[in-house]
Amino acid sequence: MPEYTGDSCTDFNQTKCNMLCAAVGSGETKCTGPRECECTACVTNASKNPYNGNCECDEGYGGPTCAIYTGRCAKLCKTCTGPGEDQCDTCVDAYNDSLQEVGRLIGHAHKEHGICVCNQYYTGEDCTIYMGECDIKCNPMGCFGPGPNHCHQCRANSAQDNNGNCVCVDALYQGDDCSVYKGTCSATCVNKDSGNAQKATGPLSCFSQGPEGCTECMPNSHRDENGACVCDDDYTNSGQPNTSLIYGYSDCSVYYGECYSTCSQCTGPDHDQCTHCKENASLASGVCTCSTDYSGEDCS
Repeated sequence: MPEYTGDSCTDFNQTKCNMLCAAVGSGETKCTGPRECECTACVTNASKNPYNGNCECDEGYGGPTCAIYTGRCAKLCKTCTGPGEDQCDTCVDAYNDSLQEVGRLIGHAHKEHGICVCNQYYTGEDCTIYMGECDIKCNPMGCFGPGPNHCHQCRANSAQDNNGNCVCVDALYQGDDCSVYKGTCSATCVNKDSGNAQKATGPLSCFSQGPEGCTECMPNSHRDENGACVCDDDYTNSGQPNTSLIYGYSDCSVYYGECYSTCSQCTGPDHDQCTHCKENASLASGVCTCSTDYSGEDCS
């Protein structure tokens, strides 16, 4: 069919108008020629250039008929047909997609009544503020979601794996929050595990491997200003002070201080803690008693 018809061949065939020309009513002229500048009106999402009269796609639209939206979607849209909140095809959801844009946080939203709204426990204009409970492996700094991969920082004894999940990293610490100590306790901790007579282990006897982790201090020891179980003055685990047994701390079982005056060797400073007596004294039930005809503080 020819492009021009009519008695003077000046009537342009309306079926051959440019794709950017808008449809018109019956009897009206859609275009006067095949070019973009010869449209009577432009299609939706297109406008006439004021300088050359061409129908051109509005900003944010493209395609042969300007029907494809290429601009920025509303904050909660993942894909959209236009910039409005009611023009979302799909909503952003950090759990289900990998959408990443420079300067844009990924929200957590779903569609309700044709628009995207925040998921439960999320708030803020872009649904990025999490208000729910954190995973037990997150430290008190909080989280941006409920999973173990949503922690701002991991709790003690845990760290992020290759997938960003907080996991226990020390074999000595177990449990949901990596806080249950399963290793050997300091020598200054009382052994509360009846099934293990050889050494004190967590979690019954301690909650960490240092002397500050003891649930109860050994005899002849006390807690210092830092909460650590340390030997009382004059007690250690050998004949010399400050000798280590486990983790640098002794079991406080050996006394190396001054004995009672009648004792030559002892387990403590009291009169009934003698193990050997001085000359002219005899031992009975830990007490050294002066022999007949001898007296004085040291039976001399």
